Amino acid sequence: MNRINKTNNCSGVFTRLMLSLVILASLLILPKAQAAIGETFIKDQLKYTVYSEDKAAKTGTVSVEPESREILGDIVIPESVRNSEYIYSITIFPSSVFEGCSRLKSITIPSSITSISDNAFSECGNLVSITIPNRVVSIGNNAFGSCTRLTNITIPDSVTSIGWGAFSGCSSLTSIIVPGNVTSIKDGVFYACRSLTNVVISNNIISIGNRAFHECISLNSIIIPERVTSIGENAFDSCQSLTNITIPNSVTFIGEYAFQYCSSLNSITIPNSVTSIGGWTFTGCVSLASVTIPTSVTYIEGGAFSNCNSLTAVYFEGNAPNTGGAPFSTPAVIYYRPGTKGWTNPWCGRPATLWIEAPQIEEQPKSQAVLEGDSVTFTVSAEGTAPLNYQWYKDDVAIEGAISETYAIESVTAEDLGNYQVVVTNTEGKTVSNVAVLSLLQPPTIIVNPVSVTVDNGTNVVFTVEALNADSYQWYKDGTAISGATETTYSIEYVKGSDVGTYTAMAINRGGAEKSSPAALSLTQPYRATAELQMVNGFIVGITVTDCGWGYEFEPKVRIKDEFGEGAEAHCIVENGMVTAIILDNPGSGYSEETTVKVGSPFKYVGLKAEVKQIKLTLYLVLGETYQLEACTDLSTHDWKRIGEPFIADEEETEVVVEVLETGRYFRVHEVK
Repeated sequence: MNRINKTNNCSGVFTRLMLSLVILASLLILPKAQAAIGETFIKDQLKYTVYSEDKAAKTGTVSVEPESREILGDIVIPESVRNSEYIYSITIFPSSVFEGCSRLKSITIPSSITSISDNAFSECGNLVSITIPNRVVSIGNNAFGSCTRLTNITIPDSVTSIGWGAFSGCSSLTSIIVPGNVTSIKDGVFYACRSLTNVVISNNIISIGNRAFHECISLNSIIIPERVTSIGENAFDSCQSLTNITIPNSVTFIGEYAFQYCSSLNSITIPNSVTSIGGWTFTGCVSLASVTIPTSVTYIEGGAFSNCNSLTAVYFEGNAPNTGGAPFSTPAVIYYRPGTKGWTNPWCGRPATLWIEAPQIEEQPKSQAVLEGDSVTFTVSAEGTAPLNYQWYKDDVAIEGAISETYAIESVTAEDLGNYQVVVTNTEGKTVSNVAVLSLLQPPTIIVNPVSVTVDNGTNVVFTVEALNADSYQWYKDGTAISGATETTYSIEYVKGSDVGTYTAMAINRGGAEKSSPAALSLTQPYRATAELQMVNGFIVGITVTDCGWGYEFEPKVRIKDEFGEGAEAHCIVENGMVTAIILDNPGSGYSEETTVKVGSPFKYVGLKAEVKQIKLTLYLVLGETYQLEACTDLSTHDWKRIGEPFIADEEETEVVVEVLETGRYFRVHEVK
């Protein structure tokens, strides 16, 4: 007995031991349910680091980076990645994430990424293509620096910030569009983009940073937006292909060296908002032949235009500015406006002299056509160094005493007609104006007449006239002026019978008027007039014509119909084929709001159609007249028998059911007097 118990005890211990080993083994071989925050996992050459997890939803977020700097080929970063039971969104690019991945050729960034970090793709020397999603709002500092094989890149409209040096050293990049939400081009953004030829900058940009386009040697043109207030140091330094640039009036600051060594620059416009020009700003611009300094500039730093070997003329609009040394070098000559102050000869080591310009006509005298007795004045506007002298000519003969900007004739006669010019002179030269012709005003000449049309009622119609020398127009219908119809066209949106008639146009000026040929408006066929009722307490008190219809050759009947009312009578007035009025003869009584009125059709005919061995007759009647339907079997006897009682035509087309008692019957309907 004791041996049996002992054996049972040993068996139980062994069983418990085996169970423990099984549980332990299970724990050792079970996969992890999730990675801990900060832990990593690798898939398809990419390493992911867990940043957050939601255990209930089994989701989380991760950052992404290459498994190693030797990552190669075309990489597509997914929006999400599964690891065991968890699905992680890729939301973070660490700084310098793909920096120096020299074997990387293309990469697609998922839409879950909203920010491209600093140095993210810098020195990826073989990267030729990158897709940036439309949710990215910022591109970090030096993000694509020295991606030397990147030829183009699309910056999505969602981007609001581009960091300094973001595309610096992208020597194969040929064009770029800066999106509208970006307000600043920061320092060195496009530094040394040597193949860049085309840049589109949004109108929201307010500043261009230091070295922003430094050494963009292929850039040949750029439009600086009107909101830019500052251009940084070396901003366009060594842009050797840039030929001209206009600085907008919004700019108040231009940094040192801003356009240094722009060797092809031959034209520069400095706005009147700039107050100072920094040192060496335009040094080495060897193609620049002349420059105008506005009155707003009060300080120029030394060397600002040094080594500009073709700069022969510098024009100052205002007083001599303060300087920090010699701004100009050989062969520049300084020209200053008469009356300005502070000038010496030489000035800052360069010869200086008065700026005397030959006259230039800004506004030419204009030809005029007038009536005899009119007064007339010719005017010219000219610019140039004062004093300016004027001499007016008629038919190449100088007019005595006509030596001012204007020449006036108080009362024009036939002798005054001819060609007038003015010659403007000063000590530097002269200029001759265009010829202004004084002629008599002729009446207008119509060159396009309105055209006759025939249309259905309800159609849109447009009449058109064209005339030479017309100041105004007036349209007429049947000889009566149409109020407000004073343009070259006259439109009728919905043609009615009242619009039928003859139309003409008068072209008018002070010299007279000319009348167009007539254009007839007609309708293709007659149509019914319409009317509406006015009622008070069940009585008809008036009937108004809403459309007079057209084509009436008789006075149509008026049918007033209602389930309750009775006794109302009215008759039409017809003029020129139209119902012009409906006269109420009897107001009747007891009429409801459902009462209707109908005017007879302009078609007047009476007839019927019988179908053999059928009992349906279709009657064509005159609205409101009284009729009797009759039948007979022998037309020679005229023995017509009434069928039913006399009736009043409520409609102009009526169907009547008749008992056909025998064959060979003839039917007729006639008006009961």
